[in-house]
Amino acid sequence: MARVIRPYPTLKGTVALRVQAASVKGPDGDWEPLDVAVSADRTTALGSADTEGWTTARVRVSVTVPAKATAVGEAWSDVQVLALFTEGATNLRVTALLNAEGDGTEWVGDLDVLRADVFSRATLTVQVIGTVGGIPGRIIAEPTDDWIIDVHAGHPERSRTFAVRETAFSRSPLWLRNMAELPWSINAAGTRPEVRINTDTERLTELLDAQGNSPAGIVGGLLLAQLGEAMWTATFHAALGDLEFDEDDGSPLFPADWRGEALRDMLQTIMPDLAPGAALQEVHRRRTGDHGWAELQSRIQAAAQERAGLARAIGETVRALEKIEREESE
Repeated sequence: MARVIRPYPTLKGTVALRVQAASVKGPDGDWEPLDVAVSADRTTALGSADTEGWTTARVRVSVTVPAKATAVGEAWSDVQVLALFTEGATNLRVTALLNAEGDGTEWVGDLDVLRADVFSRATLTVQVIGTVGGIPGRIIAEPTDDWIIDVHAGHPERSRTFAVRETAFSRSPLWLRNMAELPWSINAAGTRPEVRINTDTERLTELLDAQGNSPAGIVGGLLLAQLGEAMWTATFHAALGDLEFDEDDGSPLFPADWRGEALRDMLQTIMPDLAPGAALQEVHRRRTGDHGWAELQSRIQAAAQERAGLARAIGETVRALEKIEREESE
């Protein structure tokens, strides 16, 4: 989204948009909740629905805005956050006002769209509006990046969440040769996280690609969950080490790209009793302060395991092994 210069004071800082949940309503009126995974791709695929002939999609929109949006004494007042759902193919435009929660940095609301009104891929964005200089309805902030809603795709298709490369570590640059015995390496720096799979590890790529209840599929599912835990942990620490800061008070701000998404999602588990902005400040304080950071490591690990589905993967592995043992004993 291009930056727009406005001839009036505007809100500085990051406006972070995300799709918190999505569901579709079938012809019988029942709603089917969809599995909406946090993605660096900022894309939600409604084609994953099992409901045939669904008529309406409902998207739960969540927006984090800087605390100054609702602070007293700023150049704006009567602040509202508006979600906009548009598609060029059908000239569709649907809007919904979001509701402030907690300390006013979080705004949440539902936006309903008829399936008949959307041809393929639509754009979801938000606008923070307020009264400035006595003129209502002025846009004081917008997110850096929009969100894509795809009604056909079964999986987010804008791009892959992580870049994945298969590499023989023994024939790679020195920094990878020093990890020659490791199965993978995760680089969470830069514009896109990257996972390198070590092809020197015997049968590793075969196991990661295996599916089903075969021995290879059982082991592969567990390996993928372990890789997911490592990916979430690495991206969280990388994002926390690359924060932006408010120019006036120096408070930490969520980055606008995948780093902000990773932080917001993990902080829900790490600091469940705090609003995202307050949670970020607390974690940053502990990381840069004299104490408290070590105590958070178990929470960070738990959050990463939860998002990677590690407990589920272990449970499925145990049940699959028990089934194999029963079959062999019969």
